[in-house]
Amino acid sequence: MPDVATTETLATQAYSASLAAAQAALEAGDLAGALAIYSDLRDAGAEAAAPFLRPAAALTERQNFDEADILLEAAAEHFRDDAAVAVEYARCADARRDVPAALARWDSAWRRFPDHPAIALGAAAAMRAARQYRAAAALLQQAQRRFPDVPDLCAEQARIALARQDFAAAAAFWRAMRAQFPDRADAYAGEADALAAAGQHDAAEAVLAEALSRLPEAPEPAIAQARLAAARGDWAEASRRWGLVREHHPASEDGLLGQAALWRDLGQFDAADAVLTEALVRFPDSPAARVAFAVVSDACGDRTEAVTRWADARARFPAHSGAAVGEIAALAAAPRFPEAESRARDAMRRFPTHPEPAQAYARLAQARQDGSEADLRWARVAARFPWLHRVDAGSDLAADVAPPELAPAAPLAAPMIGGDAPVRVAIVGFHLSYQMSLLLARMRPYRQRLKVEWINAGMDLDAIRTRFPDGQLTGTDIYFEESMVGHAATRQGVRAMLPVSADIRTFPTSNIRVLWPFHGPDPRLVPEPPIYNGGRYVDPDRIAAALANPALTDDALFDLYMETTEAAPLDLPAMYAADLERLAMEEKGLDIRLAPFVAAHFHDEMLFAAPHERCTPIVREVARQLLATPTLRAIGDLETALAGLDRLTTGWRAHNRALPIHPRVARTLGLAWWSPDRQYPQGHSSFDFREYFIRYMRWSPWLA
Repeated sequence: MPDVATTETLATQAYSASLAAAQAALEAGDLAGALAIYSDLRDAGAEAAAPFLRPAAALTERQNFDEADILLEAAAEHFRDDAAVAVEYARCADARRDVPAALARWDSAWRRFPDHPAIALGAAAAMRAARQYRAAAALLQQAQRRFPDVPDLCAEQARIALARQDFAAAAAFWRAMRAQFPDRADAYAGEADALAAAGQHDAAEAVLAEALSRLPEAPEPAIAQARLAAARGDWAEASRRWGLVREHHPASEDGLLGQAALWRDLGQFDAADAVLTEALVRFPDSPAARVAFAVVSDACGDRTEAVTRWADARARFPAHSGAAVGEIAALAAAPRFPEAESRARDAMRRFPTHPEPAQAYARLAQARQDGSEADLRWARVAARFPWLHRVDAGSDLAADVAPPELAPAAPLAAPMIGGDAPVRVAIVGFHLSYQMSLLLARMRPYRQRLKVEWINAGMDLDAIRTRFPDGQLTGTDIYFEESMVGHAATRQGVRAMLPVSADIRTFPTSNIRVLWPFHGPDPRLVPEPPIYNGGRYVDPDRIAAALANPALTDDALFDLYMETTEAAPLDLPAMYAADLERLAMEEKGLDIRLAPFVAAHFHDEMLFAAPHERCTPIVREVARQLLATPTLRAIGDLETALAGLDRLTTGWRAHNRALPIHPRVARTLGLAWWSPDRQYPQGHSSFDFREYFIRYMRWSPWLA
């Protein structure tokens, strides 16, 4: 009869064999078989957590989060003192992208197991995802004091600084990390990327040269070096460097994807497709390659092929929310809105904790110009994912998180087109110019190449000098001015601060009157703070104001308005001609002209939402003409920029209110885009023509 020791040895061997068999089943793709083995081990009274943790990890990897949580909650009951169980439980929430659950689980793990640096890292990363940067930095500083030899704590500090777009602090953290851990290739690459983002390209090159000398076999510095050449706009060198990545690191798909992205950004779509076709053959299980393949079709404007490729990416990688969101956007651009809406609803069901499908669903309503539905959907996004809009309060975070032993990064060099420093753009005006500033800052190929400053033309010069002390505007490379808005003295004063070399372009603030021929005074229009600071209905209607009669029913009131306005003497074609003539006169002497565009598109597209509210086509056309500015063309390909403009303005709603168009106006002018049931946004409300004018005549409140 075997003794106790022998029995225990045999039991241990059987346990190990069962674990090995389960692992083999997983590797063979037999999830059900593996789960059955793990279940038997748990039923036998497992004294270790592996039969819980390993199947939970497998289920998490396959997006079966609910089943994984059941196992992990059971493990937590059986193994209360096992830190690995707490970690896996928190990582499951991370993988699900359930930010509130991840925060709670990591917090609990850190409180119970404060001697585990991996838990501190996980907790800080969860806080970063929730944009709780201050709390994450404080936790990491505490952990670094306890675990000074763990390099990833410093790396996470750098990622937090990068999330805040504090590139100088990010570079400082990576620099501190490589000083202490000189064999960590990611520290060199991270510092170089942060320096490049700050416009310090020469410093980034020096860091990467040191990395390649010290760590010639590591792929990270070579990849960062290729990215850096592209960021500098040196396309030939970027191509050469991506080729070296592909040659020296063939097991990595980064070289292929980087080369393809370069060709795509340069508009060489066939070349990008060829490289990605190779990537799909070599890395058939890579969602990144399949997504990049679809993005090329987006970039070249082949809507049909883009839908096909995104659908293939979604079908091959059903657990990849990015593929689902890409297909939704491609269907919207096609435009195939019913299919896009269906896909968006399906994606929200499959990825309830991912914000991107819900955001795509909201953008669909915007693209359909359904303002009230878009507002409702965005409100739901904000309620479901509040951390997307969170900003830490308090003093400057850089002072809280920068390594005290490191000197601050060197200031940016003086501006120089084609050099290391970002090109500085000043834009003066009101709403239209503000939208130009947003587009330029986000547009390929100008991301991280431009420092864009928007200046409100209503400010006085003293306020502008306070905002830009010590002659900061003298470093401006490009100056865009929205004409005839704000104070003439402000525009003239800003111009006087510019260097002689500044590239100056002026563009009009176009408005139109013919669409609203009954526009006129209404004595009820007065400021009503705090909701209607500019008045309840800021574009008054003189006929509606004269007819307002609280004693009439809604039907009678509206019928009276329609009867009166249909009978009013109007020569709408003459008014339209006068508008075009006035636009042309106002644009004399300006660099950007809109009158020809308005004449060409007025009947087919909604160009104006109110007399002084311009719709997306006008915004896009102003931007299109500004992109031809020589200084911008010197730092980026025009065709690539125009393609980026098209992508950015798909679904862009340039206005948050619209004044309804009278049926008589639409009928007489032949407005193909008008419909009798069209909805017109007013802040967070939306009304059709009839409802708007009944509410207007009754001076009813609406949701601002």
